[in-house]
Amino acid sequence: MRPIKRLILHIGLPKTGSSLIQRSLRSIRRPLRRRGFAYISRGRIRDLANYPRGAGGKRPASPEFVAELRAAVEEEAATELRRIDSVLISNEAAAGWPRGDDPFWPHAAIRIEALIDSIRPASTEIVAYVRRQDRFLESLYMQRIHGGDSISWEEFRDKTCDDDRVRYADLLDSLVSLPTVERMRIRPFEIIAAGAAAFVGDFLDGIGVGELVLELEPKTMASANPSYTVPAWQAAMAINRFVDTEEKREEVRRFLREMFPLGEYPKPELLTETQRMRLIERYSPHNERLFAKYLPEFPVDAYSTLEGVSKLEGFLSPIGLLEPPHPEKRRLADRMRAAAAAARREWRDR
Repeated sequence: MRPIKRLILHIGLPKTGSSLIQRSLRSIRRPLRRRGFAYISRGRIRDLANYPRGAGGKRPASPEFVAELRAAVEEEAATELRRIDSVLISNEAAAGWPRGDDPFWPHAAIRIEALIDSIRPASTEIVAYVRRQDRFLESLYMQRIHGGDSISWEEFRDKTCDDDRVRYADLLDSLVSLPTVERMRIRPFEIIAAGAAAFVGDFLDGIGVGELVLELEPKTMASANPSYTVPAWQAAMAINRFVDTEEKREEVRRFLREMFPLGEYPKPELLTETQRMRLIERYSPHNERLFAKYLPEFPVDAYSTLEGVSKLEGFLSPIGLLEPPHPEKRRLADRMRAAAAAARREWRDR
């Protein structure tokens, strides 16, 4: 396999649009190949037989895992091997998929270093998204409910919201000194207010292929994890304890979203305004250091006040994607092209 010049490692974090980015990357895998990128998804990595599981990510990558990952990269690049010199990996679990009541793995840097060592690139770029902690923790709680848990908000809040463990800058500090890491591109999740297409376009532009946003289909931009409404959440709390398989959990999620849609019922407001302000103020020193060091193009106090995220609005311009033609119009266009081709053949035969 040819040496990899460039590794772009998108590490999430949880609840910051990772599923949207990953779905988009899957849909443009071929155009990415033509531009020299081999895209390796989180699922592809987790399916490897020797993926290092357990021990909070402390176990080093085995030689077998390294060989499997490099084989996966080579397979992805096989059709245009001579032109592939960059690897793009999107794996939010590498940096902080929640374990129990802890929003981050304490040994995230070890897992990320193992990925870098497996690819052995000449240079590495890390892309990460952050989210204001109050909204992040609320979303993390609802994810547990979506997944079939029935923990009360009060119990979750007391375990995760009463300290300042979600320090993004501390995590990023542990990554910036890893071998071959030459660039850190950190973005605030809240720029998604410009729309899903603009959000994905910003990601693609950051890795040098922003024009590929025009090749995305509108259906790709649908929300990957729609939120529960108040009655759906209340019903899930009662039902989840009786649901014991992934298939049943997905069936319950689908039923509750259809029965209590967002267009008709409000979303839960889990934190009171006083609790939200207390949380924002607790994290304010950490967040101002985060913005000053890793997001200097944004206002340093964007996460320091209740209205601060509004300063991020307008940072991106909305991007509109063209809807594909209606099936009937496509069939008509196909008939017209076929008729024109037949007419040309008839004219040549004369």
